[in-house]
Amino acid sequence: MLLPMLLLLPPLLLYAAGHALAAILFRLYPARSPPPPDDRAAAVTVLIPARDEGAGALRAARSVLDQDHAGAVTAILLVRDGTDSAVALLGGPARLTPGEPVEVQRAADRRLLICGAGSDPKHLKINLGVRLAETPWIAILDANHAARPGWLRTSLAVQRQTGAQLVQSRRWPLGGMDRAGLPGLWDSLHQHIGCEVQNVAWSHLDLPVFFTGSTALIDRALLLANPLAAGLTEDTDLSCRLLLQGVRCAYNPHSGSEEEVSPDLYSFLARRRRWAHGHTTALLGHVLPGVWSAPIPIRHRLQLLYHGLHYLIAAA
Repeated sequence: MLLPMLLLLPPLLLYAAGHALAAILFRLYPARSPPPPDDRAAAVTVLIPARDEGAGALRAARSVLDQDHAGAVTAILLVRDGTDSAVALLGGPARLTPGEPVEVQRAADRRLLICGAGSDPKHLKINLGVRLAETPWIAILDANHAARPGWLRTSLAVQRQTGAQLVQSRRWPLGGMDRAGLPGLWDSLHQHIGCEVQNVAWSHLDLPVFFTGSTALIDRALLLANPLAAGLTEDTDLSCRLLLQGVRCAYNPHSGSEEEVSPDLYSFLARRRRWAHGHTTALLGHVLPGVWSAPIPIRHRLQLLYHGLHYLIAAA
């Protein structure tokens, strides 16, 4: 028993030091000032993958149509077929032809479409939406999220400032942490406070952040060249592939979305188990084989290895 503990001690100490450094940088980081208004009227297509989320999908769609961005916004709700619970709520038809979007709402420069994908996996819905989009910028918002009004505007401003091809925005708990219950509080501590501390630290160190699967603005050409793959955590898989290519992924701390948190202990544990498998698969399948030959600086390689330790240490 002593030998395994001694072998685990160095990576545990390294990981603890990384958390301490992130906390120190977060504390020392200067107060965030709002980004300048983005003066480009860039058109954006927002993809909302949904799976029988009913009123939640309706809330997500409305939050996209209510964005304060000056450019045109098209929201595409991606469902399996017309039997999805959100379709009737949005006035969509009972029959949807896969791959053929139907417009259900239009007002000035805001449009809402519903499209059947013919299947449930999120990565297939997103890949279909990317092919259907006609705008240079794609945004992704999960159906259990509600975007804040400034999300697209501030994300485009951050993109202009950094030249990033992917901008990951901040997330908050829907309804606040005080109403979440104990499992929801644990979930939010990880997802919102923990991720915020880490992302501020990465940004301060001029390191890229990781795509979380939602509330992100992405160059459409980048997604066409790097479609989402099947897996337990398609966001982590895509992050590792993009970062190994040297793609710039920036963080938007100014706005983002509010999301539902785990309602009970079973949901909390099931989500962590899925993420643990997905993160470790990405580490073993992408990072370890390619990190040494990737055209990226040494600090980016160390960041990828550090990130891969997150769930692997817990498993050990």
